[in-house]
Amino acid sequence: MSNWKADAMVLAGEFMHLRCCAHIINLIVKEGLKELDESIASIRNAVKYIRSSPSRLEKFKLYAKLEKIDCGRVVVMDVPTRWNSTYLMLETALIFQKAFERMEDDDELYNSYFNESDSGRKREGPPNMVHWNKAKKFVRFLKTFYEVTLKFSATLSVTSNQYFNEICKILSLLNSMSGLGDLELATMATNMKRKFNKYWSSADQVNKLLIVSVVLDPRQKLDFVQFCFAAFYEPTKAEELGKDIKNLLVTLYDIYNAWSKNSGCSSSGTNGTQNSNIVQLSSQDVTLEVDPNDFLVSFRKLKERKLDIGAQNEVERIRESSTYWSNGRSSYG
Repeated sequence: MSNWKADAMVLAGEFMHLRCCAHIINLIVKEGLKELDESIASIRNAVKYIRSSPSRLEKFKLYAKLEKIDCGRVVVMDVPTRWNSTYLMLETALIFQKAFERMEDDDELYNSYFNESDSGRKREGPPNMVHWNKAKKFVRFLKTFYEVTLKFSATLSVTSNQYFNEICKILSLLNSMSGLGDLELATMATNMKRKFNKYWSSADQVNKLLIVSVVLDPRQKLDFVQFCFAAFYEPTKAEELGKDIKNLLVTLYDIYNAWSKNSGCSSSGTNGTQNSNIVQLSSQDVTLEVDPNDFLVSFRKLKERKLDIGAQNEVERIRESSTYWSNGRSSYG
């Protein structure tokens, strides 16, 4: 790249480096799954037994039928190095929990399987109530990460403008879980947040073009970015970060404008701000309105409420003005 022309890259390639968001989430979740090692191992061994032969699978389906479990799905094996497959294994296994318990009561071969040696030690399992309860809690917790990973891994839709909302959602979830009274979930969330902070502890560690893509989304714009900053930072820091993004936008606009002139094209629009839909959001507004499950939804609700209040105030102002003039009064009289 040293031989490239000076104007070959936007801002001299300052923002060319971009970490894979899905990979970072993978690292974050794998850090948390360490707290589930025993539970995962016991459930994985139970699923492995079921999936090891057609006859065992058919027998398991019979137990599921006896327990009136009819969901159209079947237990799946995971790939230990891919946490999302482990999530799906736990999710489906939980659906069939009663079938596994019935099998433990009735099937001697199933029980003897767990007495066998595995790499020189007794095989983990069969899963007990503690294992199932742990899996149940963590599956609910990890569902958000699974859904975010699917969004980031999409290939048929734009993903860059979704990044900021999803990262805020994850950070909010980790913050809330870290302070829970449930020691296991709190420990898991704390470990995951430590890994989160390694890559995304501040806006300075994030490729700012991903935030710019949020601003360019007409449904979000700069207001949404400032809304999110206000949720996680002190007012002064949030304002500073907002100004940084705004300055970057101005810089990018100037570069685009210069390129347009050099190529003989005229740029449309203006670098001024259209004020008709700008909503000033205070830190107090954010604190009261934010929904940790979806910052974008919270932002839209707050913005609609603010616009409604603004419209009502405008109507009142017009009504008062009309009354004033209908009474024959004039500010010049």
